[in-house]
Amino acid sequence: MTKMKKIGSGMKIRPRVALFGVLLSLLFVMSSVSGVSAYPASYLYEPEIKVSIEAAYYDCLDGDGIENDVFSLIRFDLSSSLIYEYYYWITLELPSGKAFCYEVHVFAWADTIYLRNVFYDYATESGDYTIHVDALLISPYWDSDTVSHTFDPPGGSSGGEPTLIVY
Repeated sequence: MTKMKKIGSGMKIRPRVALFGVLLSLLFVMSSVSGVSAYPASYLYEPEIKVSIEAAYYDCLDGDGIENDVFSLIRFDLSSSLIYEYYYWITLELPSGKAFCYEVHVFAWADTIYLRNVFYDYATESGDYTIHVDALLISPYWDSDTVSHTFDPPGGSSGGEPTLIVY
Protein backbone atom coordinates (compact mmCIF):
# COMPACT_ATOMS: atom_id res chain seq x y z
CA MET A 1 0.00 0.00 0.00
CA THR A 2 1.38 3.41 -0.92
CA LYS A 3 0.68 6.63 0.88
CA MET A 4 -0.10 9.72 -1.09
CA LYS A 5 0.95 13.03 0.30
CA LYS A 6 -1.10 16.08 -0.60
CA ILE A 7 0.89 18.91 -2.02
CA GLY A 8 0.93 21.88 0.31
CA SER A 9 -0.55 20.07 3.25
CA GLY A 10 1.47 20.18 6.40
CA MET A 11 4.07 22.55 4.95
CA LYS A 12 4.77 25.66 6.98
CA ILE A 13 6.55 28.75 5.75
CA ARG A 14 9.46 29.48 7.99
CA PRO A 15 9.73 33.01 9.44
CA ARG A 16 13.22 33.50 7.95
CA VAL A 17 12.00 32.62 4.48
CA ALA A 18 9.07 35.05 4.82
CA LEU A 19 11.36 37.84 6.05
CA PHE A 20 13.75 37.18 3.16
CA GLY A 21 10.85 37.38 0.69
CA VAL A 22 9.63 40.69 2.12
CA LEU A 23 13.12 42.20 2.04
CA LEU A 24 13.67 41.00 -1.52
CA SER A 25 10.35 42.57 -2.57
CA LEU A 26 11.27 45.89 -0.92
CA LEU A 27 14.66 45.87 -2.61
CA PHE A 28 13.01 45.33 -5.98
CA VAL A 29 10.52 48.16 -5.43
CA MET A 30 13.21 50.57 -4.19
CA SER A 31 15.52 49.84 -7.12
CA SER A 32 12.77 50.28 -9.69
CA VAL A 33 11.73 53.76 -8.45
CA SER A 34 13.95 56.39 -10.06
CA GLY A 35 13.92 60.15 -10.48
CA VAL A 36 12.46 60.88 -7.07
CA SER A 37 12.92 64.52 -6.05
CA ALA A 38 13.43 65.71 -2.50
CA TYR A 39 11.55 68.92 -3.31
CA PRO A 40 7.77 69.21 -3.08
CA ALA A 41 5.85 69.43 -6.34
CA SER A 42 5.01 73.08 -5.57
CA TYR A 43 8.62 74.15 -6.28
CA LEU A 44 9.16 75.05 -9.90
CA TYR A 45 12.92 74.93 -9.35
CA GLU A 46 15.28 74.13 -6.52
CA PRO A 47 15.63 76.78 -3.78
CA GLU A 48 18.86 78.75 -4.01
CA ILE A 49 20.80 81.56 -2.42
CA LYS A 50 22.96 84.01 -4.38
CA VAL A 51 25.16 86.56 -2.62
CA SER A 52 26.64 89.79 -3.95
CA ILE A 53 28.53 92.65 -2.32
CA GLU A 54 26.83 95.79 -3.58
CA ALA A 55 29.13 98.27 -1.81
CA ALA A 56 32.22 98.27 0.41
CA TYR A 57 34.13 101.31 1.57
CA TYR A 58 35.65 103.00 4.59
CA ASP A 59 34.44 106.19 6.27
CA CYS A 60 33.86 107.73 9.68
CA LEU A 61 30.62 106.03 10.67
CA ASP A 62 30.79 106.17 14.46
CA GLY A 63 31.17 109.94 14.89
CA ASP A 64 34.68 109.89 16.37
CA GLY A 65 36.11 111.93 13.47
CA ILE A 66 38.45 109.12 12.33
CA GLU A 67 37.84 107.43 8.98
CA ASN A 68 38.55 103.91 10.21
CA ASP A 69 35.16 102.22 9.85
CA VAL A 70 34.30 99.75 7.06
CA PHE A 71 30.81 99.64 5.54
CA SER A 72 29.49 96.82 3.36
CA LEU A 73 26.10 96.32 1.73
CA ILE A 74 25.36 92.64 1.08
CA ARG A 75 22.54 91.46 -1.20
CA PHE A 76 20.97 88.00 -0.80
CA ASP A 77 18.78 86.75 -3.66
CA LEU A 78 16.57 83.83 -2.62
CA SER A 79 14.04 81.88 -4.65
CA SER A 80 10.84 79.88 -4.51
CA SER A 81 9.64 79.97 -0.92
CA LEU A 82 7.52 81.93 1.51
CA ILE A 83 10.05 81.84 4.37
CA TYR A 84 13.81 81.44 4.49
CA GLU A 85 16.37 80.64 7.12
CA TYR A 86 20.03 81.07 6.40
CA TYR A 87 23.38 81.81 7.96
CA TYR A 88 26.15 83.91 6.59
CA TRP A 89 29.69 84.38 7.71
CA ILE A 90 31.24 87.74 6.92
CA THR A 91 35.00 88.08 7.17
CA LEU A 92 37.02 91.28 6.98
CA GLU A 93 40.62 90.53 6.03
CA LEU A 94 43.16 93.27 6.79
CA PRO A 95 46.23 93.97 4.63
CA SER A 96 48.40 92.26 7.27
CA GLY A 97 46.45 89.02 6.76
CA LYS A 98 44.63 89.26 10.09
CA ALA A 99 40.96 88.32 9.63
CA PHE A 100 37.82 88.97 11.67
CA CYS A 101 34.89 86.62 11.04
CA TYR A 102 31.31 86.96 12.30
CA GLU A 103 28.31 84.62 11.98
CA VAL A 104 24.86 86.08 11.33
CA HIS A 105 21.62 84.03 11.47
CA VAL A 106 18.75 85.37 9.34
CA PHE A 107 15.03 84.58 9.06
CA ALA A 108 13.43 86.27 6.04
CA TRP A 109 10.07 86.55 4.30
CA ALA A 110 11.25 88.27 1.10
CA ASP A 111 13.09 87.02 -1.97
CA THR A 112 15.70 89.82 -1.96
CA ILE A 113 17.40 90.91 1.26
CA TYR A 114 19.87 93.78 1.71
CA LEU A 115 21.91 93.81 4.93
CA ARG A 116 24.31 96.54 5.98
CA ASN A 117 27.37 95.44 7.91
CA VAL A 118 29.50 98.06 9.66
CA PHE A 119 32.91 97.18 11.04
CA TYR A 120 33.66 99.98 13.51
CA ASP A 121 37.36 100.84 14.08
CA TYR A 122 38.81 98.13 11.80
CA ALA A 123 40.49 100.19 9.01
CA THR A 124 43.76 100.74 10.86
CA GLU A 125 46.27 99.59 8.22
CA SER A 126 47.10 100.84 4.74
CA GLY A 127 46.71 98.37 1.89
CA ASP A 128 44.01 96.14 0.40
CA TYR A 129 41.07 95.07 2.56
CA THR A 130 38.98 92.06 1.51
CA ILE A 131 35.44 91.23 2.55
CA HIS A 132 34.43 87.56 2.20
CA VAL A 133 30.81 86.40 2.53
CA ASP A 134 29.89 82.70 2.80
CA ALA A 135 26.13 82.01 2.89
CA LEU A 136 24.33 78.79 3.75
CA LEU A 137 20.59 78.45 3.07
CA ILE A 138 19.12 75.86 5.43
CA SER A 139 15.38 76.30 4.93
CA PRO A 140 13.75 75.47 2.61
CA TYR A 141 16.38 72.85 1.84
CA TRP A 142 20.10 73.48 1.33
CA ASP A 143 22.20 75.72 -0.89
CA SER A 144 25.31 77.87 -0.50
CA ASP A 145 27.21 80.68 -2.18
CA THR A 146 30.44 82.62 -1.64
CA VAL A 147 31.62 86.05 -2.76
CA SER A 148 34.63 88.32 -2.06
CA HIS A 149 35.38 92.00 -2.67
CA THR A 150 38.71 93.81 -2.30
CA PHE A 151 39.11 97.57 -1.83
CA ASP A 152 41.88 99.92 -0.66
CA PRO A 153 41.11 102.57 1.94
CA PRO A 154 43.96 105.07 1.89
CA GLY A 155 46.11 105.27 5.00
CA GLY A 156 44.69 103.82 8.15
CA SER A 157 44.25 105.18 11.62
CA SER A 158 43.87 103.85 15.11
CA GLY A 159 40.55 104.00 16.90
CA GLY A 160 38.46 102.24 19.52
CA GLU A 161 37.63 98.56 20.03
CA PRO A 162 36.69 96.80 16.74
CA THR A 163 32.94 96.08 16.57
CA LEU A 164 30.50 94.71 13.94
CA ILE A 165 26.95 96.06 13.60
CA VAL A 166 24.40 94.48 11.21
CA TYR A 167 21.22 96.34 10.23
